[in-house]
Amino acid sequence: MHRLHSARRTLSSGSNLLLRRWAMPTSIKYFTFEVTRRCNGRCIYCNIWKDTEHENELTVDDLTARLLPYRQHFREVVSIAITGGEPFLRDDLPVICARLKFLSPKARFGLVTNGLCPDKVVETMKKIREIDAACGIGVSIDGFYPEDQQLRGSNVHYELAWTTVRRLLENRFNVSVGSTLTRINIGRALEFKSFCEERVNVKWMFQIVGESVHYYDNLKRIDGISLTSKDLEMLEKVCQATAEQVFPHYLVKYMKEKKQIIPCFSGFTGFFLNSRGTVYPCIHLNSPLGNIKEEQFGDVWMGEKARAIRKDIVRKACHCFTPCEVCSWGEANFLPLLKIRLKKRLGG
Repeated sequence: MHRLHSARRTLSSGSNLLLRRWAMPTSIKYFTFEVTRRCNGRCIYCNIWKDTEHENELTVDDLTARLLPYRQHFREVVSIAITGGEPFLRDDLPVICARLKFLSPKARFGLVTNGLCPDKVVETMKKIREIDAACGIGVSIDGFYPEDQQLRGSNVHYELAWTTVRRLLENRFNVSVGSTLTRINIGRALEFKSFCEERVNVKWMFQIVGESVHYYDNLKRIDGISLTSKDLEMLEKVCQATAEQVFPHYLVKYMKEKKQIIPCFSGFTGFFLNSRGTVYPCIHLNSPLGNIKEEQFGDVWMGEKARAIRKDIVRKACHCFTPCEVCSWGEANFLPLLKIRLKKRLGG
């Protein structure tokens, strides 16, 4: 049965690669939804918390009116990432998840939080678990040294975030700790990983600090803390220590070459939907496909503008490498994953 499943995924990968060559979307497998830009954090590498215009956030009724008529596009979605801002500042978050679950019955939810509101996070997650029993949540913590903690711009973040982690574990949630690696904290990343996994018994994950005009709104804000060539040796050690995850396997190669090293399926297999209804291929590429408040989703997803953007992606006019975007090719193109698994099995 496992071999049959692998064979089907390999055949699917081939057809997806052909569709990509023609700049045609494949079946949607995942998407990321920024439910709000409201944020109670003050991370120094992000400007989302400075955004004060929240009147035009998508409502539950907006999601119903704009997405449900196109439910056929969402039947094969397997993963929905809920992000912000701080997602748990939306009181109607469980209702949003319920509506999205109706839209995509096969989907599993992955949420993120800064952990500054432990009680609210836990109580809200209990409601979301009734909708999706397999839901997961990542709590953002960048390290346990004072200089690491200051990356989050708050003296109280560390204690509150760990309180949130402990409360979630007590309630048997699928919890991970996520760190954003910068020039400041990468040297202590492995120590923090060991603390999380061996002392707290919680999975540790990471991403590298990056720029995004339309999402983080942090152009030039990370110049003093972004990783440089001097940090690659340490980054390689971190990646080797997390080799069971697909994302680190190609990260160092990307950091050295700074180009699209695997066919990107952002805008083909998935998309990023911001809180005001604008659809982007991903959180990095500042090329909007359209806005579902102003156009029908089908027109946005299948329109000429979307196809032109996909052609640019195929031509490698852009490049990035984040965990979210790894999902795009991981779901659409099984071949790189198969290569990794074979290499591990053979001891390479």
